Amino acid sequence: MNPSISFRSSAVKKTLVALSLAVAAGSLAACAEDYGPRPYPAYAAGVPSTVEHGVIVSYRPIEFGPGNNGAGAVVGGVAGGVAGNALAHGRDRGLATVAGAVGGALLGNAVQNGDRHPGFAYMVRLRDGRELEIPQPDAQPIPQGAPVDVIWQGGRAQVVPRGYPPR
Repeated sequence: MNPSISFRSSAVKKTLVALSLAVAAGSLAACAEDYGPRPYPAYAAGVPSTVEHGVIVSYRPIEFGPGNNGAGAVVGGVAGGVAGNALAHGRDRGLATVAGAVGGALLGNAVQNGDRHPGFAYMVRLRDGRELEIPQPDAQPIPQGAPVDVIWQGGRAQVVPRGYPPR
């Protein structure tokens, strides 16, 4: 067998590792979603909104991001196992495959869970007495007791301190 095309070749191993990592990264990126309300996307131009006045009763910190469905761990584990197998020789191949799979699964899980954004779930009391909990991605909370406008558009709501433009 020609050593330049052997699977034990360093160039082939490096190519397999790079390909495995690229597949894992692409798969994890495809899992990412945009969570939380966003103010006025381009398609909303000219669409009327409904505004209700209220006050912040309370808030609690939350995180927006993908749920932990295990996809990152699975993709990372497969890619790590392939990479570990490609880099090892002889008797060490099984151990390297397992170590690569475990390491890849841990890394994939960390990457998937790293795409989280802080926010707050606001309890808002409207003028008519109804109370709503509205989650939104904010770096700082709107203080308790603050007068707010709840802006409804396209089935989504956004809490904005009264007198300020939407965030």
